[in-house]
Amino acid sequence: MESPEIVSRIAEMTEHLEPMPQIATKVMEMVGDPDTSCEMLASTISRDPALASRILSLANTPYYRRLASITSLNTAVMVLGFGTIQSLVLTIAVGIMFGGATARKTLTQIWEHSVATALISETLGRRLALSDQERCYIAGLLHNVGKLVFCKALPDRFKEVLKKSKSERVPCFEAEKNQFGFDHAQLGEAVLQKWNLPDVYRVPVANHHELAALEPTEILTPLVHVADRTAYEILGSEDEQKSPLDPLATERLGLKETEVVELVSEEREVVSENLQLIARL
Repeated sequence: MESPEIVSRIAEMTEHLEPMPQIATKVMEMVGDPDTSCEMLASTISRDPALASRILSLANTPYYRRLASITSLNTAVMVLGFGTIQSLVLTIAVGIMFGGATARKTLTQIWEHSVATALISETLGRRLALSDQERCYIAGLLHNVGKLVFCKALPDRFKEVLKKSKSERVPCFEAEKNQFGFDHAQLGEAVLQKWNLPDVYRVPVANHHELAALEPTEILTPLVHVADRTAYEILGSEDEQKSPLDPLATERLGLKETEVVELVSEEREVVSENLQLIARL
């Protein structure tokens, strides 16, 4: 439970935060509505021509395309499914909010790590036969949104945090607490509340570094934790001291250490290819 002072500081950090783009919020609402048709969802996305164009570009990449070329939003929605379309919309929307490939180096690195974590989270969800693998992707995508806010709002102070993390060999979230009084996980939870996103995403965002107090049935948080650590193994962490993999996470997921090592090897090419695709959007 945060102190009133910490709650106030976090509120100040999110006060002027841009709202989640309306189109992304609408798509999330529609995907959760059983009465939504493919035509309705495609029509909503088409109201934002730039977003629609990016969706079609990604839909036609080797990672997503199934057989023939996808030439319309209706076809993209039918072929890829509501969940994948929602994941793509959120990836594009949040990437634009935080500057995408044109952002400063540190911001871009955090964003690339977030996308990598999303892809690995989805793979883990598939391996564990979870029913909603797109939910795994979105939780992974959003897990470091607090870092994105720190870096965009307070770039110089956050750069000092990263330096201290590296020089003092402490995880970034500990260096953040020393500098700001709270870490990116706490800030990220506040961001998701500001965006009115469901609790299912707030829990892994808030707790992906703190696994000890998890509910016995909580699976998404340890999954994001493993994906986060795997993404660091693939992309590196030259600007900060990475924290070790928590054995509580692998135990909860029923994964052996050798399986995590295999995951790093298997996902390296997927992550590299998709980051190149997203950078071109």
